[in-house]
Amino acid sequence: MKKIIQEVIFSARPICGLFRFKNEFQILPLPEKYPRPDYLVAMHPILIQIPFESNETFPKYDFERSKVIMSTVRKINSLLRQHFHYSYYDQVPSWGMGNISHAIELFNHSYCEIKDLDSTDLVIPLYDLPDIQRIDFDEYYTSHKTFSPNEIVLPINFVEMLGYVNELNDTPLKVFNLASAYFDKAYSVWSKSSSASFIFYISGLESLMEQPEKCNGAEGCNQIIASSVENGSICKKCKQPKLRVNARFKAFLTEFGVSDNFKNIKNDLYTFRSDMAHGKFLMYHDIEPWNFNENFEEGQRHRFLHQICKIVLYNWLIKQHTKKPVNNTAIP
Repeated sequence: MKKIIQEVIFSARPICGLFRFKNEFQILPLPEKYPRPDYLVAMHPILIQIPFESNETFPKYDFERSKVIMSTVRKINSLLRQHFHYSYYDQVPSWGMGNISHAIELFNHSYCEIKDLDSTDLVIPLYDLPDIQRIDFDEYYTSHKTFSPNEIVLPINFVEMLGYVNELNDTPLKVFNLASAYFDKAYSVWSKSSSASFIFYISGLESLMEQPEKCNGAEGCNQIIASSVENGSICKKCKQPKLRVNARFKAFLTEFGVSDNFKNIKNDLYTFRSDMAHGKFLMYHDIEPWNFNENFEEGQRHRFLHQICKIVLYNWLIKQHTKKPVNNTAIP
């Protein structure tokens, strides 16, 4: 059974054009007859269409359909600074479209009218749509400004990067899927717990790092080792130098294009994460949400971390594609 999945996803900004990637998916605004929020700060509905083939019946068909939607949206999200939400109810309490009960009513009685299509190929909608605005990729990933607050924009090489993702297989594909799941969850829980989101982002970065050799001696201290580490500590059992995790993490960020523009942020990211993970403190958003000054400072660190994750994943994909070490100026 061949279908075109039609699913309503949501974004903090509206979409004002069409984007199509081969015959894999396309995203576009809903037809005019469907309701939209009447103000900018809201969850804006967007239509995603994905070719899908399954011989299963309910409930397996629905499980497979959900898997296709989730994996496609995660792949898109991993390459963008904006974020598409594929779980509407999860976002209503923090964003909503005005009154929560009214938003759910709109969803149930309007968007659920949108059904999958009996087709095998994506088609251009009958109503005229421009392409979604594109901007230069290095500006998109590195600029601290907010782009076009009235609509979603895309990096100019978005199609190329999606192609790099499709090239992945075996271990690199598993690594990418793990990292993109971490980043996706990090964004999804951000409004509920900044601390949990921050830890997810760092874990996603760690998943992209090459796993170092560990001490495997007779006594087996199982510590990370390195051939040479300046001023490194020595394992008392195997007598090998140990590479500090924080130092490895900072070296990884530098290798994958995180420039000195982020120096004050990246130098203590791992320590900040470890202190939260080991119960030393929580971010003010979680424990003292009324502390606006501290919330602002930590929020800025959090936003920069989100941006760093996009830069690192971008350069990681380039390395997988070229099979060469990344020039750490790939994104200035």
